[in-house]
Amino acid sequence: MNQTRQMTIFCGGPLEHDSERVFLRALVDHLTRGATAAVILCNFHLKGRQIDFVVATENGVALVEAKATKLPVRGEINGAWERLSPSGEWTPFRNPYQQALDAKNRLRDAMAQAAPIGDFYPDGFVAMTGDLPAGSTITAGDFKVRIGSTAEVLAALGATGGSPWSLAAWQGFARSLKLTATSLDAALAAEDSWAFSEWAERYRRAFAAEYQHDGDLWIPEDDEQAGALMASINEQAGSFLWGPSGCGKSLMAKWLGLQHTATGAICLFVSAKLFSGSWAEAVQREISLLVDSYDPRLLRRATQLGIPIVLIFDGLNELSAENARQALRGLKALARRYEARVVVASQEPRPEGLAGLSSVSVGKPSETLKARIAERGHGALTSAAREVLRSVRSGFEARIVGEIGNELRSNVTRLELVDQFIRTRLGPHARSGSLGLRRLAARLTDEMAYSLSETAFDEFMLAQHLTFDDCEAVLRAGVLETRGGRVSFSHEIFQSTCAAQELVRLAQTDPAKLGVRLGTPLFRPLARDIIAALDTEPACRAVLEEITDADIIADAADGELGPLATATAWAILESSHASLLCEIAQSKLVLTDGEAFKRLEWEGHIEPPATSRARFQALGVRAAKGTGIKEYLVLCQAMDTKLVEERSRLAEAARAGNVALRSEAFALAYYGFGPRHNFTLAATQADATRFTHIIGNRPAGITMRSLVGLTSGELLFVLKQRHELFGKEDITRFTRELTEVLRTRWRYEPYHVRLELLHIVGFVRDAEETAKAGLIEAINALEIHASNWALNSSVIDALKILGALDDEGEGQRAAIHDEVAAVIGEADSDDIREQALSVYTRMFDHPFDWIYAEEVYALPEETQRLLYRRAFQADGIGDSLSVRYLAQRIAEYEEPSDAPLFSNLARLPSQTNPMSQDEMAAFVLAVRFLARHAAPLPVVEAENDAQQCMVLIRTLVYAAESGRDADREQARTAWEELHALRPQRVIGCLAEINEPLAASHVAERPPNYPALNLVDVFPVDLLAVSRKLVDEGVPPTSYHRVGFRDRDLHFAFGVIAKHGDRNDLRRLRRVSADHPFARDAIEVIRAIETSTTAVNR
Repeated sequence: MNQTRQMTIFCGGPLEHDSERVFLRALVDHLTRGATAAVILCNFHLKGRQIDFVVATENGVALVEAKATKLPVRGEINGAWERLSPSGEWTPFRNPYQQALDAKNRLRDAMAQAAPIGDFYPDGFVAMTGDLPAGSTITAGDFKVRIGSTAEVLAALGATGGSPWSLAAWQGFARSLKLTATSLDAALAAEDSWAFSEWAERYRRAFAAEYQHDGDLWIPEDDEQAGALMASINEQAGSFLWGPSGCGKSLMAKWLGLQHTATGAICLFVSAKLFSGSWAEAVQREISLLVDSYDPRLLRRATQLGIPIVLIFDGLNELSAENARQALRGLKALARRYEARVVVASQEPRPEGLAGLSSVSVGKPSETLKARIAERGHGALTSAAREVLRSVRSGFEARIVGEIGNELRSNVTRLELVDQFIRTRLGPHARSGSLGLRRLAARLTDEMAYSLSETAFDEFMLAQHLTFDDCEAVLRAGVLETRGGRVSFSHEIFQSTCAAQELVRLAQTDPAKLGVRLGTPLFRPLARDIIAALDTEPACRAVLEEITDADIIADAADGELGPLATATAWAILESSHASLLCEIAQSKLVLTDGEAFKRLEWEGHIEPPATSRARFQALGVRAAKGTGIKEYLVLCQAMDTKLVEERSRLAEAARAGNVALRSEAFALAYYGFGPRHNFTLAATQADATRFTHIIGNRPAGITMRSLVGLTSGELLFVLKQRHELFGKEDITRFTRELTEVLRTRWRYEPYHVRLELLHIVGFVRDAEETAKAGLIEAINALEIHASNWALNSSVIDALKILGALDDEGEGQRAAIHDEVAAVIGEADSDDIREQALSVYTRMFDHPFDWIYAEEVYALPEETQRLLYRRAFQADGIGDSLSVRYLAQRIAEYEEPSDAPLFSNLARLPSQTNPMSQDEMAAFVLAVRFLARHAAPLPVVEAENDAQQCMVLIRTLVYAAESGRDADREQARTAWEELHALRPQRVIGCLAEINEPLAASHVAERPPNYPALNLVDVFPVDLLAVSRKLVDEGVPPTSYHRVGFRDRDLHFAFGVIAKHGDRNDLRRLRRVSADHPFARDAIEVIRAIETSTTAVNR
């Protein structure tokens, strides 16, 4: 565009961010179309503040901050804004309103110094230059600063109220700031724009060429599935694709990458099996392999120019637990740095650390889709091929059927199918090549590895008597792949089936022994393939009767492991179902004398063997999968009938012992608090497992009886599985039936059913208004004792969700305002502190909590701090649900005078507090605060070995935070004492205290207190005590009365994974078989093997 007399642009420097470029183009176009004379100042500094734009016309002056975000944001006028990250946490995002307001005020001050302006203030705007991502919630601003889209801001420019200066004066003001008059093209230009554009286009073409073939192989169930998959990555910070091997996750991830590449994004694809532990190395390798050149500044430049970046990580499940955590930490950091969206593919469900990604479960393809996959490029299938197609579980296997369909015989197993495919691909090298692949898979499985260096591969294959021609044929066949100097199986199905072929031979000689081995962590991943390959009923039964994994038994019964396994598993589960019905009929409840009260128990309960446990659990797994609902509800009916009988028999004794018989009996049967009934094994699995949500291929709906006619156990199951059992068309019917249950059955239902009846109201928000009105009326009419805080709180939450408290809340605002004013206006006292804690708690748990929050947040900052400090000093703060959050708020202030407030919390946390995690988090923060401000730790007299251990560990935390030499000496002394204690107690206490210390979520601690991992501060000592724990083979014991053995073991083995070496392999293998440590030990063996592969091979 040519410079004109009507418009002058002054710049302090080239525009670096795409949001600024977009706005300037739109601004110039808007002013040109309206023939509006203007002076534009852009990208300059004023009084220490960078300012995006000042737009001066004859009618007004506006300061504009241009912003854009690729991820959802939320924020109001006050406080920090937040942006959604892949971890699911909302991370701090600079408040544009406050930024614009501050810049606007600085502009006014500078104007007043340059020339008199009276009481004039420029207008303030924040222009969001791109579409606001779905899930964003931001303020529209106020009269001081307005926030809107580019179009809305441009429209508002013409409605401003005059300017104190002429345009000539504005030009003089710009020159006084040493700004340069420039053209639009020059303002938008950047030195490296052309070079970057050329590189980006070359990279996109290379990415498409590399992954187009695989991306094209993905066939969606229908157009809706493809659209839903695209929506899944746009709705949040990205997508998490999970499902069984061969279901198409990798193809979907590559397809997503290609779709975004076609729209101009930069996509990076990283395979977990080639991930060495360094993201910098992984990114460099991927880019270099595609375009032969890598410059880390290019990705930063893409971010500055607003070009979307998508990070794709395929095969998360192929990493050990410790390596996976490290990989995810790096992935999230990379995503934050480049504002990237993330796609992760895994066989396991989404971990908590990736809660910000849309979870997309990918299940088995439908029969129609399998046929489309098989026939694509291969034509019609033979009858034998169609028969085989019905038994395969994945799209990958369906493609194999299509490729070799004309050569298939009927009734081939999955292993035989894959073996025949491999042999067909190998051609004349089939015999030697197949043998080499089986031996290679067995080696990788034994070593818990996924790849070999090319040199190690050559040497291994030659040792199996393969020639170099055989090796070349194996690589050409596509069963293996070479990337980054390493050789691996091109698909996990190839590796697992080849390894399974080596093990299946054991079934011919000792099938029961094979079944036992398949229950160990090392061989459990291969169990399904091996069971599917069994070809005789006696061998299949012998193996399945030794299986201790409920999911494997359920899959076998559901037809996923072949017809022979299906018939055998069905027979086993039918027998288990019948025995469970018989056991329920003969069961009796007894009231026994506890320490302070009567206790309800099952009479004569005997713990079943592991194989029987797995079968009972499989009944519950099948219920939650949707394949065994009928059988499970029969069990529920039997148990509920038995509970009615037992309540009648024990009614008088329960009244005398003050036992809430209905709720306690139900909890004992369905949740198993105490010695468990075998029915509870099925019930807890039915409660814990969920249907598989599949985009475009959800399980067929199941017609359910009316809620009103269900027994309590049936009702609990149906309520928890409501999303799968009821479609949108059923919501109004469901709401009316729910209302009837509340009206007629509430007083007769056990506690856990009542709780679930209230928790599900969010499910009915789309019901017809008349149905919702009836539900609100029924909830308001419920009779609940005032002491039952959980049910009363749930009623409040339910009414809030349904919008039934909005008007009433506004009516209470004046009284709440006075209540807040009272706790900050009175002199400090114990009573005032208790009231302050009550007010703070009500901001989060009260019928009108949003009114309390608004009133508190409207207070001046210093007054808010006074309220928080008083609440923090309330008696019994350690037992409060608010202790963690109050500690975080006050620690943010970093005022040394707050040390006495933290001193009390730094004594020792309670060993019996039911809210132990909150108190422990506040405890470690208190110790860190005191250390940071050189305040002494309070003296504590330990009463037991757990407290003695925690006192010593408190010294470690203090030294780790302060870093002072004297404190480090104290830590050294503490370690000498810790090494003399039992490693079980030391590890249990360390794991419990390190959890809040090292938490990766920002919400777990104040932003000025970064994560502090004792594993990194004291690696040598922690490694020594972890090794000692493993050598003794006795599980850890936690500090808190209710321990978390899995967490404690995970901590100890994680230390060895991070700081151990190959010398630890022997001790780890000693506990890797039939031992409580086996699962963790195998993961660490894999981590050590994979981390040392590059060095030792």
